[in-house]
Order: sequence, then structure tokens, then C-alpha cells
Amino acid sequence: MERIAVIQGEEGIGKSQMAALAIAAAEADGLWAHRLEAQAEGAASLLGRIVASSLLGLEAEFYAQHPGAAKSLCRRVPAYAFMAGGRGRAEDTIEPDEISAALEALEFASSIHPRLIAVLGLDAADADTLAALRELMDRSSTAWLLTAGTGARGMGLRPLLAHLKSHPSASVVNLSRLEDEDLRGVMEDMLGAHHLPPATVSE
Repeated sequence: MERIAVIQGEEGIGKSQMAALAIAAAEADGLWAHRLEAQAEGAASLLGRIVASSLLGLEAEFYAQHPGAAKSLCRRVPAYAFMAGGRGRAEDTIEPDEISAALEALEFASSIHPRLIAVLGLDAADADTLAALRELMDRSSTAWLLTAGTGARGMGLRPLLAHLKSHPSASVVNLSRLEDEDLRGVMEDMLGAHHLPPATVSE
């Protein structure tokens, strides 16, 4: 299984169904999956949501072991907001220390239990958000799943997709219209065979 998987295709082609299969396959392998829908938001907002989801239930432990990183994330993770004080920081601009702290958080969470971060519907993401996501994927050991559209809405994704197509740990699947059994075949090619409940495919 590749560490980074991208499912790309036109609207209505079955990306959501295939993402659900990929998430189920990851969970069958024992990973904890964090599913996030991309929104029309800034890079800092998505980074905060990724980290907050990964650290859910581990905030105190991470703070105890990595207080500096937790402080760097105080504008992004609600559990650490008490450390913000009067320190000003542009809400939509990610500082380098925040990227480093986010990577620490992802590695910490994965050391507790392996995880899959699924960011779905990247068509809505802007260039800064995609750049931050690329850095997190490149520099972490966490597994990632992305879905992206094609056509005019997906034009901004081209640099990221070009990068991932040449990435040694990434797989980019371009969907055409598939029947349920075809979806299973594509999934087995990308992730290996999994014994998933029939309802996972039929939904």
C-alpha cells in the first residue's frame, strides 16, 4: 500500500464511494482514520483541523511531552488556545514553526497508533492550502488519502498532482465510471486485497 493515495475524477464519478472503500481498507489494516472535508478556507484553518483531529484525546499528553510545539499550535488547536495570550499572528498565514509543530503532532499521534488522514474534495482548496498540505505529506510518515476533481474546478490542483505523480510513495488513481466490482478491482490494485463487508461497496 502506498503511503499517499489520490483519487481523481469528474464530479459524480464515484470518488466518494472509492474513498469510503479506501478508508474501510485502512481501518481493516488497523489504522485509525480521520476524515476531513476540504472547505473554502485558509491554509491555517485546514492545518488546525488536521492537527486537532489527530490529537483528539491526546492533547494533554502531547502538551506534557512537547510544550513548545503545543504553544506554536495555540492559534490553530482549540485545546491550546489558553497559551495564545496577547501574541498577535495573522489568522490565515501559517508560520514555519506551526508547520514544524504540526509535523511533531502528527508523528506523536502516529506513534500512539497508526493513522490515515483523509482530506476529501480538494477542489475548494486554494494554492496556500495545497502548499501546506504538500509539506505535511512530504515531511510526515503518516498515511494520506486525498480526493480531487478534474476540469475547471480542479485546475489549481495541477502542481500538487504533478508532484505526487512522481512521488515514490504516492499513487494517483484517475477514475472513469466504474461498477461496484470494478471499484473493488481498482482498490485491490492500489491497496491490496481486503475482506470488506458487502455493505461497504453497496452503499
